[in-house]
Amino acid sequence: MSKCAWIFLGLAETFFRFFVSMKLWNWFIPLLFGWSALSYWQAGALSLVASYLTHQVILHETKDAEQKIFVTALAADLVFLILGWTVRLFVR
Repeated sequence: MSKCAWIFLGLAETFFRFFVSMKLWNWFIPLLFGWSALSYWQAGALSLVASYLTHQVILHETKDAEQKIFVTALAADLVFLILGWTVRLFVR
């Protein structure tokens, strides 16, 4: 599969995750706790924060494991920051 196809599938999965987060929140949280329902973009922002807080790096035993761990962690932080900033534009 081409790189563009993987990027498209990744974006599609992310937007679907936002939809699922919104639906699950709106089905249960207002009923259980009396909190407000979330919009699509608010659910997306909450999903990004939860993903960021629970992100894990898988360690591989190689010669340059430390460099890969650092680059992976830095890349994940940057991706979450960029996605969060993008979603924040729509939440206002």
